[in-house]
Amino acid sequence: MPFPSGLPASGTRRTLLPSAGAGRRAVSHHIGQPVNNIGAAFSFPFKDPAWVSKTLLACVFAFLSLFLFGLFILMGYFVGVSQRVIRGEQHALPAWTDLGAKFVTGFKLFVVHFLYLLPMMLVYIPFLIIIGVTEAIGNEQMDPALAGISAVFAALSVLFLLPYGLAYTVLSPIINYRFARNESIGEAMDIGAVVRTFRKNWQSTVIVALIAAGLQSVLAGAGIVLMIIGVLATIVYSYFVSFHLYGQLALEHAPSEAAVPPAPLPA
Repeated sequence: MPFPSGLPASGTRRTLLPSAGAGRRAVSHHIGQPVNNIGAAFSFPFKDPAWVSKTLLACVFAFLSLFLFGLFILMGYFVGVSQRVIRGEQHALPAWTDLGAKFVTGFKLFVVHFLYLLPMMLVYIPFLIIIGVTEAIGNEQMDPALAGISAVFAALSVLFLLPYGLAYTVLSPIINYRFARNESIGEAMDIGAVVRTFRKNWQSTVIVALIAAGLQSVLAGAGIVLMIIGVLATIVYSYFVSFHLYGQLALEHAPSEAAVPPAPLPA
């Protein structure tokens, strides 16, 4: 569904999101800015009247994710954040309802990232095996030819893993919001479209990718100081911010394509 838009003299493009009404609002996009409002991504959880309970439940599922039980539900919940940003919902934190639907959505997103990471795993696992064998045998006792082959493979592995990992990190915001729009694995796996979008909007994508990667690593480390609860809370918060930014990026890159089906309003 295309978004009606106009370009007022102020240089601001105003996008009317679907089913604007109770619980939904219009969002303004400033042309030339990489994302609409980075600050809002950091503050939005605390503006939800039920943010404490919603965040605590997210922490519970983050803990259950350690046993793979809550992982898919939590991933589906994060996707819901992006979808609500795209729809222009007043509060971007979804309600903890329809857990079955969240499970399916999260599982599909898991499949997307698993497929993107599969080439790295196929190279990284043999790389670890070679390192383990080398350590077990010892460099002095290893056959020189085998040692040479191992060294060449290790070097080639690093040359592949580093650029591939960097590309995956930088393209992840686009991959995530392309999935969030229609919950389509095929749309998220359309690497040609992902790369084309990146070429047109590389500045905003890199900014969001750096913020997301930084938060997901730095905040998790900071949470260790507060022990288990701190780790869970900071991880959850970092993904709240990241998926809010992904939703903003979807609107910034292609507002006419960003629509997701409107969520039913409570009676």
